[in-house]
Amino acid sequence: MDGSEPNGKRILVVDDDEQQIRLFSIFLELSGSPDVSLAKAMTIDEAIEQIQANMPAIVFLDNRMPPHSDFRQSLDLIREAGFAGPVIIHSASVDEPVLHNATSFGVASVVDKRVIRSNTLKALIETYA
Repeated sequence: MDGSEPNGKRILVVDDDEQQIRLFSIFLELSGSPDVSLAKAMTIDEAIEQIQANMPAIVFLDNRMPPHSDFRQSLDLIREAGFAGPVIIHSASVDEPVLHNATSFGVASVVDKRVIRSNTLKALIETYA
């Protein structure tokens, strides 16, 4: 899935862990959502390029994208790139204090990486795309 669906929804997964991106791809495939395609970015610079080349419907953003300590700096850069849609933060540490107030920074939702499965991903896409 490369994000080239002409009539579908495109999601962008931003994570510096290739395995996490593969899991998103597998879960998306298992979700039975043929009109949704996945694009990936392993750096914030790649995410900006993806956004500017083909605007996604949703961005799934890892809480800690190097060199940033949490999502706030990465989110600012994604917004500056022109993405105004829903951003869902995914993290292995959802108990971090900064994530408790994530919606006040304009984040649509925060999800635990360990609980994302095909049905969870499908529900998030249906809710936010």
